[in-house]
Amino acid sequence: MLSKYGKVAVAELVFYFLILFANLWVAKRRAFDRRIAWIYLFLLAVIRIIGASLQLQSEQTPKTSLITLAAILSSVGIAPLELFMNWHLKRIMTGPGGVPRQTFYGVYAFVALAVIFAIAGGATATYSATIPFHAKTLSKIAIVILILTFLVMNAVDIVLLVRLRHVAKGEKVLLIAITAGSPFLASRLAFSCISAYYVSPTFNPVVGNVYVQAFMSIFEEFIVVLLYSFACFETPPAEPKLSDESSRSRESSESRDPSMYYDTETGLHEHRPSGDAIAAVPDQLGSTQGDARKEGEGRSKADSSVDIEIGQRSNEALEMKRLSQRESILEADQRRISRKASLMDSMMDLSARDAPGTRDSKASTVVDRWDGPG
Repeated sequence: MLSKYGKVAVAELVFYFLILFANLWVAKRRAFDRRIAWIYLFLLAVIRIIGASLQLQSEQTPKTSLITLAAILSSVGIAPLELFMNWHLKRIMTGPGGVPRQTFYGVYAFVALAVIFAIAGGATATYSATIPFHAKTLSKIAIVILILTFLVMNAVDIVLLVRLRHVAKGEKVLLIAITAGSPFLASRLAFSCISAYYVSPTFNPVVGNVYVQAFMSIFEEFIVVLLYSFACFETPPAEPKLSDESSRSRESSESRDPSMYYDTETGLHEHRPSGDAIAAVPDQLGSTQGDARKEGEGRSKADSSVDIEIGQRSNEALEMKRLSQRESILEADQRRISRKASLMDSMMDLSARDAPGTRDSKASTVVDRWDGPG
């Protein structure tokens, strides 16, 4: 029959097997994109599965080597969670006005150093149910390093929370998950710190109080892993894969131009404006507005001159029309006068042939008849 420690180990096996397959599914869905840092949760699941298996095996065949390996894996399991936290904070915070990348690279280095110290200290420690557990100096240094790196990352997290409106929409889920998991991760670190610096059977990492260990260490890790897994699931998909030639050209352009960055919302590489460019935006806007105002004034003057020219041309056209009408009237009068003159000449010729008494009356009648319509 399993002991209380064995039952806790079975619960860890079931939980981390599910986390293992869930992270593999998410990684495959995201084309194994390293930007979502799924590898750290995958590594944690493997460490915890091996540790729980060693714990179950040590109950069947108690061996010092099995207990030592299980204790070492338990002490280094917190490192992947801090690496996950550091990776995503670096992804969100780097850039103009952000934290330099060297800060996050330093966190990577110190966490790796803490893992080495934890392994070295755990390998030389004595684990027994009858002898009180005394952590080695290297194990104590490892715990201090992990606590300090955790505090540094929480300071960055607080800065990001203050500037939350500047965080990209696709990365806010990551920030919320990291912030929500920080108290539970702090409880896990507190348990490790007490186990290393306080000699007590309750906090013995191997045979201590199983309930204290479960509620200060194991269940806290469960909650943090669930939050981080959800953040991986909600992270925007990876950008489309390019051909080898396109990928090489893009990488070379990014190496030449450090202002290039990948936009998680649009899925495109964009140019990040520098500080000088951002500061020059108000001046550019002012000059643009002044140019637009001058252009508007020049355009209004041009429009008014065009209207005046159109008015002048219409007036000239009216005058030309009036002149043409007057000329046509004068031509009609001249034709009427010429017809009257020719008629008078013909009448005079007729009167010369007729009698003297009737000549004047005929002439006057003809003149009256042709004078009317004129």
